[in-house]
Amino acid sequence: MNDLPEISRQLERFVARRLVEFDQAAWKELSVQKRKECIQAARRALKAERNYFARQANAGVTATAAE
Repeated sequence: MNDLPEISRQLERFVARRLVEFDQAAWKELSVQKRKECIQAARRALKAERNYFARQANAGVTATAAE
């Protein structure tokens, strides 16, 4: 199930900027606290995505084993 890239700081920031729909200039204008909040939200979204795909892969393996 390792088809997804590692969650790096660069990926977290990329996703955070997309979540708030800011370009890099607008992102830099945010306060440090607001940026941290956005990065935390991105981190949660990325982890949720990985958990979802892991469950899907496990469900596929379980269904195949049951047959």
